[in-house]
Amino acid sequence: MIERGIITKIKPFLETNDILLFYGARQVGKTTLMKIIQERHLTKKSFFFDLENKAYLELCNQNPDIFLKYLKSYFGWNGQEEIVLFIDEIQYLDSPTNFLKYLYDNYPMLKLIVSGSSTLEIRGKLGDSLVGRLIKFEIFPLSFQEFLLFKDQPNLAKLVGTPIDLQLINDQINFFYQEYIRF
Repeated sequence: MIERGIITKIKPFLETNDILLFYGARQVGKTTLMKIIQERHLTKKSFFFDLENKAYLELCNQNPDIFLKYLKSYFGWNGQEEIVLFIDEIQYLDSPTNFLKYLYDNYPMLKLIVSGSSTLEIRGKLGDSLVGRLIKFEIFPLSFQEFLLFKDQPNLAKLVGTPIDLQLINDQINFFYQEYIRF
């Protein structure tokens, strides 16, 4: 997995107690971004919960304390250790604001990183009571420069946005740009 450019903006907040919210359109890479952060940028133990899994959704909708008991019994969390919880598709929760606020206010050793696909739905479900606790990152589709990096074209990626008088390079950039706008 190749890292997205937004990771540099996110990294300073990985060590704060703020809840991080990644939101944006469907299929822009929010889940992949979370997994990259989990695999490459954390020193603490972490757990990933995808709320498209009905069992996780039911568990989180029951009661935050039941969710915490699950963390303790299934994952062996001692309740004091600092851990990071990734919760994907947070908008599926009946009351995501209450769930996140309860965990944030009562368990400062939990770092929460959450995502949601539908910006309208998640904005409507995440209430004002999370103000001062939540940092939002809107995730966009790949930029053309990121696309070139994913295509293993780092030299062309460096040239994006610079005027170039060489037809061969312009042709190569145009070739990849046509693929980028098509897909």
